[in-house]
Amino acid sequence: MARVDLLPVLFVLLAWIACESGRPIVMGLLFLAALLSKESAVAFLVVPLLGLRGGGPHRRLAVACAGGGLAVYLVARHAAGVPLIPGLAAIDPITNPLAFLPPAARFRSALALSGRYLLYLVLPIRFSDGADYLSGGAPPGLLRPDLLLAALVLIGIAVLLARLWWRGERLAAPFAFGLGAFLPSSNLLVPIGSLYAQNFLYLPLAGLCLAAGLLLGKALPASRDPKEEAWRLPRFAWLALPLLIVFARAAAAEASIWRDEVSLFSAWSERFPHYPLAQSRLGVALLAQGDPAGARVAFEKALVMNEHNAEAHYNLGVALILKGESRASLEEALVHLRRAVDLTPDLVEARVNASKTLLLLGRPGEAEKEARQALVIAPGFAPARVNLAESLFRQSRYREALPEFRELARQSPTDPNIRSPLLVTLIHVGDLQAARAEADDARRTFPSLAWFDFCLARVEARSGHGVEAIDLLRAALAKDPATRAWIRQVDDFAGLRSDRTFRDLQASDGR
Repeated sequence: MARVDLLPVLFVLLAWIACESGRPIVMGLLFLAALLSKESAVAFLVVPLLGLRGGGPHRRLAVACAGGGLAVYLVARHAAGVPLIPGLAAIDPITNPLAFLPPAARFRSALALSGRYLLYLVLPIRFSDGADYLSGGAPPGLLRPDLLLAALVLIGIAVLLARLWWRGERLAAPFAFGLGAFLPSSNLLVPIGSLYAQNFLYLPLAGLCLAAGLLLGKALPASRDPKEEAWRLPRFAWLALPLLIVFARAAAAEASIWRDEVSLFSAWSERFPHYPLAQSRLGVALLAQGDPAGARVAFEKALVMNEHNAEAHYNLGVALILKGESRASLEEALVHLRRAVDLTPDLVEARVNASKTLLLLGRPGEAEKEARQALVIAPGFAPARVNLAESLFRQSRYREALPEFRELARQSPTDPNIRSPLLVTLIHVGDLQAARAEADDARRTFPSLAWFDFCLARVEARSGHGVEAIDLLRAALAKDPATRAWIRQVDDFAGLRSDRTFRDLQASDGR
């Protein structure tokens, strides 16, 4: 995701070059590309607008082309049904709880958070925030350091910008762009979809870097003496080297948390201790790593912060299923999965896993209801269909299960876990001809699996073909000694119990 957020920076810088090079049409197209990548790129509009002070028709043409790019973007946004300013209904309170604070408290909290962002912008050492926006407590005090820092820096930049613009300085453009890119993404003007999104600093940082470049250009004027010019930059570089080393080391340490998802979200949960999304993401990462016990702890912490977190309830249910310690764990998993459904009724995965849990608990009737509800939400969803077929099978409703298994086998012909229940269902409904054809095909597809030899032996035994059934059982035993246990679990071979060869087969190793 962070790499995608670099796209608007690239397009903005290219548009800036085109603007400075006197190519307004190219600039307008690149500005449009930046807007389509990220809406906060609208801050680039200040660059041609500030250029109007210089006068000239080419300056006005640049503004017109930039305005044209903005107009095309707004039309496209409207056509796609995306509102210009998303309302609170479009914001997830788990992702950005700050957006749901009262306006005065939201502004002060956002200003304090902006102070942390601004400090991180110049000192990328450790970005953190211990504020608890979910509790609805008192907003930060007016004398809090991060709030004061943000207020002073933003006011200072605004005053500096006005002074630079009045004097016609080129520095006005990058400072204006940086400020314009920062404000819309900081929750200060309007609530946005995210709370901690360091990638929104890319555009303000681009403006800061351009301003730094112009300042360095002023600090290091060109010299007429080639010898003096040859020594000036190295001396300056040596002075800056210690600072660059410190920054490089800090940046490397900060980047190290991105080496894998567990490292990233472990750092998140430590740096943002009252942010439930950090714990939820850590739990998902631990699940993916095969640690359901650790994931359970993370999801439980997320739910302590906000019980209305459907995603955390769902994932906690999954972790409890995977942990599979006891029936009590499965019952607890079911509680969380059903709570996730209560909070988000169209969360089909929660219904599917609730159905799966009910099957594990031996409650196929309830599992059937959950599976059918899932299929109402997502018709044809394969995991829901698997659970429906299995629940019908467990209730001995084989004729109802048969079309479900047939469709699943059509979709996944190389999955033995689908082909097997289809074959057994055909045997139960008494369609021996179809069962024989299915068994023959399955044996060709899975030649190393004894199970399909055994199933075909059942078909032959039911058809009165005792010799063929015994030969197939012998082949199955050669592949898997568990065949003896399978024989004892079915009644299909009752007619062969008096056959000496069959009795010897059960008593020997099958060879």
